[in-house]
Amino acid sequence: MLEYINILSCVREKSNALYQHSVNVAALSTLIALRAKLPRNKVKEVTVGALLHDIGYTTISTDVSNLDLETCEEKVRKEVMYHVVYGYTDVEKKDWVSKTVKDIILHHHERLDGSGYPFHKKAAQIKQEVRIVSLCDQFDSMVYGNLMPRYKVKDAMEYIMSQAGVKFDFSLVQLFMESVAAYPI
Repeated sequence: MLEYINILSCVREKSNALYQHSVNVAALSTLIALRAKLPRNKVKEVTVGALLHDIGYTTISTDVSNLDLETCEEKVRKEVMYHVVYGYTDVEKKDWVSKTVKDIILHHHERLDGSGYPFHKKAAQIKQEVRIVSLCDQFDSMVYGNLMPRYKVKDAMEYIMSQAGVKFDFSLVQLFMESVAAYPI
């Protein structure tokens, strides 16, 4: 557990916003994993994977705090998108990090339709645990404006709903919609 805390401390040192994003994604991913009735060990892996999913950002030189991935220079976009590989490389040989957590770090930007990155994996190639974190990561990024313009919660939820069965797992989107308030107080 201490190893995970040390890695998460590096994320917080790089950017408090990135740290908060990781915590948000972990909380929501854990909730969805529980609602999906995953076994306890898989829920733990989802939580840890979500906490560590963006550790690759600690390696890149670009400041991502006010960056819009759609409008930035191609060189910057490629470096930012490569954070998944950097993160995976950081933990690849660490035997105390499970294969599922490593998969979450490497594949959390993959989408069911193959439009994600870095490998353009499709539905059957993406583990359920990765699907949960990628859904929650997308939502939190939209709501807080991480690498994109900021969306209202209801608009982010509408986008997620519109992509159910396309980019995101339909059954997980259903659980997500039951778990998140469109008009939070």
